[in-house]
Amino acid sequence: MTRYDQAVLRVLDRASCFRSAQEVHALIADSAEPERRPSLSTVYRVLHQLAESGALDTVQSPAGERLYRMCGNDGRHHHLRCRRCGRVEEVPEREPLSRLVSSIGRETGYRSLHYSFELSGVCSGCDGAPGPRAAESRGATPRDQAAAPGAASTTSSTS
Repeated sequence: MTRYDQAVLRVLDRASCFRSAQEVHALIADSAEPERRPSLSTVYRVLHQLAESGALDTVQSPAGERLYRMCGNDGRHHHLRCRRCGRVEEVPEREPLSRLVSSIGRETGYRSLHYSFELSGVCSGCDGAPGPRAAESRGATPRDQAAAPGAASTTSSTS
């Protein structure tokens, strides 16, 4: 692991929400000595590599920007994002989805398939309907709320 890998992981380990590459870069720059600051392209490269390895979760912001956070789940999973408040919930991989992907692979002859499953909606807290997640949904961070205008689409690539 490079010092930049470690710096990115330190920043994301302290974050409770998804962060953009620019935010990660700025947080590293704020805490590092000038001669040890990575370039923005280095941060992008490190984030991409860590996401590919499964160490980071990724979602796509409403504006189409890739956001990152430490992976909180060892198993295959996807994300459900509220289009209003930006809250993200991990959703475990469902057997019918993995069977469908396997079936498509068999039918087409493709192997080692990677795929994304996109989910977005309006959480019960934003919808005003009572539900098990209503209280948590109202607790979205201001950054999550600011990132939520428009139709948020989230992805999680798995292998």
